[in-house]
Amino acid sequence: MVAQLLTQIEATPKRLLIEEWCEGCGACVRRCPNKALQLTAGKAEVNRMSCVLCGYCGAVCPVFALKII
Repeated sequence: MVAQLLTQIEATPKRLLIEEWCEGCGACVRRCPNKALQLTAGKAEVNRMSCVLCGYCGAVCPVFALKII
């Protein structure tokens, strides 16, 4: 049962989630080493082709609006 659950979790694709409460401060954009983030209409937006899911952006977000899920 546990092995099956782990296999299912590992098979699920990961992505960067930007929550609706993003304040658009730009801290994540400045921190991203791959330049995968930009501010659009006052909110962070990810270029999924450039994002390597490193999580550096989430670590600097003052309102915890970015998460790797």
